[in-house]
Amino acid sequence: MPTFNSADTVLETLESVVKTKESDLEILIVDDGSTDGTVELIKNKKIPNVTILNSPHMGPANIKNFAIKHITGEFVCFIDSDDLLDINYFKILRKILISKPELMIFNYAVFNEHEINSRSLRKVSPTISEMGTMIWNKVYSASLIKKIAFPSDTTFEDVGFSAQAYLLSDNTIYVDEVLYYYRQRFGSITKNPDKPVYVHLDIIKGFEEMFSFIRKHSLNLQEKEKRDISILVNNNLLMHIRKILSLYNVDNREVKSTIGDLLKYKKKMNIFLGKKYNFLFSNKRTENLKFQVMFFLIKIRAWRTVKLIISRNKKF
Repeated sequence: MPTFNSADTVLETLESVVKTKESDLEILIVDDGSTDGTVELIKNKKIPNVTILNSPHMGPANIKNFAIKHITGEFVCFIDSDDLLDINYFKILRKILISKPELMIFNYAVFNEHEINSRSLRKVSPTISEMGTMIWNKVYSASLIKKIAFPSDTTFEDVGFSAQAYLLSDNTIYVDEVLYYYRQRFGSITKNPDKPVYVHLDIIKGFEEMFSFIRKHSLNLQEKEKRDISILVNNNLLMHIRKILSLYNVDNREVKSTIGDLLKYKKKMNIFLGKKYNFLFSNKRTENLKFQVMFFLIKIRAWRTVKLIISRNKKF
């Protein structure tokens, strides 16, 4: 569990872990230079099996790489310091261990920070493009996770990491259960207009790490894997452009430059994977068509129109 100024939620999160009544567990807290008393709160709670590692502030990717170096267990799961585990999290997953998985993927639910009892199901699938790019709806074998790393000095660090784990895993198991509860907060990086727009270019670093990993391990991608990776890249680049257009002033020079860089990278990756995947954003036909229309509007710089569509239809 990486923490950074999490005093308002961290004890609730830890309580959700304690309630699982899992004894064979190490809770590794890696604090990223908190200044709000987060570490003191955890220490005063005296929760069993907790190890706290302190670090000067280094950012979300670097702190997770730091944590991986200190893993001692056989399996590793991540939990954000404002989210919750289902009470049956370990009970259900422990039953799967007899199959000796290297990667386990499961469903999750989303709740608003002000409405903790109102939860919305998010069902995933065991594919690169539909498993979810986040790391917390997965459990990794320690032997697998130590072969990969988060791209250094990045903010959107999960995307390439999750894909690398999937490609490298020899035994991936999908668990059709909701085991994790993700808290939606306006102040998060993806929804905060006060963050510099260029942080969205970190998504490129994540994908570059993923493709470098593919080359390093000489992975021979099958047709389905190329298709899934294309959807992953196209959809995430489009998603970040949509976030930029919804949060920032489209007349700003840096905003224009950032969108331009994301579009250039999309073109570069489509050439690498195959031009036939250029307009592949989803496996669902209707959704894919919607995204194709939006991408066309972005490409011809009809950004105000896209901004209007996003504001009127949050699901577009």
